[in-house]
Amino acid sequence: MVAGTVAVNHALSLARGEFITHLDDDDEQPRDRIRKLVAFIREKRADIVWHPFKYERIPDEWHINHAPKFAVNQVTTSSAFYHRWFKSIPWDIGAWRYLEPGDWNRFRKFRYLGVHAERHPDVLLSHYRERNQKDESVAP
Repeated sequence: MVAGTVAVNHALSLARGEFITHLDDDDEQPRDRIRKLVAFIREKRADIVWHPFKYERIPDEWHINHAPKFAVNQVTTSSAFYHRWFKSIPWDIGAWRYLEPGDWNRFRKFRYLGVHAERHPDVLLSHYRERNQKDESVAP
């Protein structure tokens, strides 16, 4: 639930651009994703935007998370795009104590601050199934 926290916090400390987004090693984005999100965040005058994404449940079986709300299980690290000032809110290595994934623990803090969050309508991310994940088509 908090894997990569130290590395992400270090990366955030190095970020110098106007906006921040993430791309994990098991994710893929279309070439125009950043361009679309920059235009959208500026048009909406939003603090953070998120978008729907595809995810691979079992090999070659894709589903869409339509992400209708800025909420847990609807926003993932790589489906968010935000202004750099949020880098001052670090990932919490203890988020697991709240039974929250590290990314949502951080985004929940954004929500608490009253951010202006807007949903971009396009599916702009593919999240591949990790090779070490259990096959979800098989009962545990």
